[in-house]
Amino acid sequence: METLKPGKLIKNGFWTGIGFLIPLIGAYILGTYLIYAMPFLWNSSNIDEIENYLDESDKTDQIRIVSFRESMNADQLLILGVIENAGDTPLGSIRLEAELLDDKQQLVYECSEYISKKLKPQQKENFQVRCGCGSQVTPPYESLTLRVVGASMY
Repeated sequence: METLKPGKLIKNGFWTGIGFLIPLIGAYILGTYLIYAMPFLWNSSNIDEIENYLDESDKTDQIRIVSFRESMNADQLLILGVIENAGDTPLGSIRLEAELLDDKQQLVYECSEYISKKLKPQQKENFQVRCGCGSQVTPPYESLTLRVVGASMY
């Protein structure tokens, strides 16, 4: 292997750097163009179809909270209950949200739980929403609101 002199080493390094820099600049220019051009490449009917699909896939209103109860476990609040798929299609990706309110109906804490199990039509499932964890104590509250904030067909 040939030992390179400092001048030749710098020259080789310069040309190697240029060799890497040119494709990077090209990729940057192409990426920037695509980011700004994409909205113009889609016509409005495609966007409407995508929005309609997303609206149709949200089936939050088909999940019904059958019952729930509150239970304290050390410094954690556990909300235990049953949900039901009241619709006619299988649903999954269910997200429940609990809001803890004070006596003035002001929010003091919020917690949520994700249920990945797919529920068949009319199927019921037990759930648990855990509020607070580890050293984080659930703050005092007067009432709670529990609701389904997400459910979909996939």
